[in-house]
Amino acid sequence: MVRRSNERPEVEHTFGTRTLPGSGDISQIVATWLRDAPAITARLANVPTPFGDGTASSRLIQALRSRHREGSLAWIKTREA
Repeated sequence: MVRRSNERPEVEHTFGTRTLPGSGDISQIVATWLRDAPAITARLANVPTPFGDGTASSRLIQALRSRHREGSLAWIKTREA
C-alpha cells in the first residue's frame, strides 16, 4: 500500500508492505512480492486473517432466521420465494 499512515497496522509485513508516496521503493517492493509469491502464499495459508473468515453474512442470516422462527422478529415481514 502506498500511503503515509495506515489505520490497519496488522496488515503490514503480513498481508502487505507500506511505502511512502514518491519514495521510489514501490518497484522494489512489487518485484520482491512477485518473486516470493509462492512462499508468501504458503505462509499466508497458515495465518488467520484479521478481516474475518468470510462467513459473517451467512451467520447473520442464520441468526435472523432462527430468531424469526422463535417469534422474536415478528415485526419483520418476510416474503416466501
